[in-house]
Amino acid sequence: SDATQDTATRQWAVDEMLHLVRNIRLSRDDSWLLDIGKFIFFHAYFNAKDTSVALQETTFTPSLPLSSELRQICQQRFTSVLAEMSHMPSLHKDTEGRPCGLQGTASDGEFWLYHLMECAQTLLKQDDSITLHQPLSPEAYAALEASNRTIQLIREKASHQADNVEGKAFELLFLHTTLQLFGDQDQSVDILLDLQTCYEKLGKSKLKGRKRKSVDSTGPEWVEVLTDILLSFLARPSQLARNVADTVFRAVVEHVTKPALDLILQAIAAKKTRSRDDDDEDEDEEEVDETSEEEEEAASTDEESDTQSEIDEGSEEFRKRVKAALGDCAADDETSGSEPEGDDEDDVSMDDDAMEAIDEALAAVFRERRLAKKDKKQKQEEKKADTHFKLRALDLLDIFIRKQPTNLLILDLVLPLLSLIRRGQGHKDVAPLVERAESLFRNKLCKIKEYPKDVNAESVHGLLEQLLRVAQTAPSVGVVTLATQGCMFVVRVLRGNSEAAVESSPVKTRGMAAKRRKTDKDNSSQQPQVRLGAIDAQHFCQAFGAALRNFMEMRMSHGC
Repeated sequence: SDATQDTATRQWAVDEMLHLVRNIRLSRDDSWLLDIGKFIFFHAYFNAKDTSVALQETTFTPSLPLSSELRQICQQRFTSVLAEMSHMPSLHKDTEGRPCGLQGTASDGEFWLYHLMECAQTLLKQDDSITLHQPLSPEAYAALEASNRTIQLIREKASHQADNVEGKAFELLFLHTTLQLFGDQDQSVDILLDLQTCYEKLGKSKLKGRKRKSVDSTGPEWVEVLTDILLSFLARPSQLARNVADTVFRAVVEHVTKPALDLILQAIAAKKTRSRDDDDEDEDEEEVDETSEEEEEAASTDEESDTQSEIDEGSEEFRKRVKAALGDCAADDETSGSEPEGDDEDDVSMDDDAMEAIDEALAAVFRERRLAKKDKKQKQEEKKADTHFKLRALDLLDIFIRKQPTNLLILDLVLPLLSLIRRGQGHKDVAPLVERAESLFRNKLCKIKEYPKDVNAESVHGLLEQLLRVAQTAPSVGVVTLATQGCMFVVRVLRGNSEAAVESSPVKTRGMAAKRRKTDKDNSSQQPQVRLGAIDAQHFCQAFGAALRNFMEMRMSHGC
């Protein structure tokens, strides 16, 4: 029909606009990028009653109204456009012509999302000629107004500060969540309230920093609330939410505290994500949920093998239930199966009530089987979503390691990552998560060039002992190798602390070296001393000596 053809043509046009935004070979220009974003945004959420309004968005008003299917497609494409824009390298240049600012920044230094938010405010003011396709609820409208006020407040503060990365990060969060109001009102309202609380706590914490820490420290810090919000963004099946969470976390990573880092680690180690409902399950199923998450590429083969085995078991169980539903008829059929000709007298003698009862019993059995298949498919989808969420949470740890290598909290990542890898050893369904954690541990954490300074030597020695115990009880050589790399990393941290202080002055270093050479010459019979930095030699030798004895004496022990 004409309507179907019209919808298909319009969908093609919207898809081509998205392809233009995604094409990295095209010259990125503010004008045409914003035109595409505003055009799709308008047709996704607004209707034009009066075409005489002097707005660019109403220049091309459709002759036929948009179908609900096409409007939903426009909303999806708008979300994709936002994702691409928020992930674009900054087009803003500094005085030397180099890109500066966060991702998703236009050439004028403003976020792409801010220009789209200005467009939304302009359209909302034309309430006589332009209306929302789905009107905002009073709560959503109040949240929208409060968010706009907060954004303006953030921008006013940023105008008085040369480098206000935190403010830009919060501005991006508010802009993203406010634009989501037009599509998901209930969830966006809740997130905006949490963001408002988080931003207020940020202001109070800065006030305390100028004076002194206040006694009233009840409740979590602002960075903890923000981290929880970012994790909720990662739990969404949205590339846009993931890009925003990564960009914001990069901006505030230097303020991350131990409780905030623990939130990320707990999310990775949790059996289920926060967005899932906790259903009643058996203990065996709960154990599987702890380590049974799958990446989309690696999941198909494992699912097929598991499904085949479950089909075999389920088929036998299904046959038993069918026989139970048939009752005496199933027994007669079983006994007559060896005879060449069956006796149909019992079937003939059955009355209508008996036949109806059998039909109802069989219908119940088949209905239960359909529900079981549906429930199983839903659980598989939940496991996939859970895996993707945890992989994105690992991306936050990757950002933390790259941006804060000298942070003392780096040492708190060693054992949790190693524990995650150890639990997943030998489980194919968690292979993608284990591989990502193993790569992060081996190639990023254990190979950082700069180390944390002013560490507590006693606690770091305790960490070294724990790594040795992990190596001794490791289930595989791979875990032993990783624990060994962790031990070497901890040793480098201990040695690096003292060395940095001693080698800060080249003149002093040369003087001390000359004194050492003279001492070694005078005491040539003595064994030369080895520079150990912050390592407690006695503690160190005892720990490794115990590990060596365990390896030599215990049959199932592993060396490190």
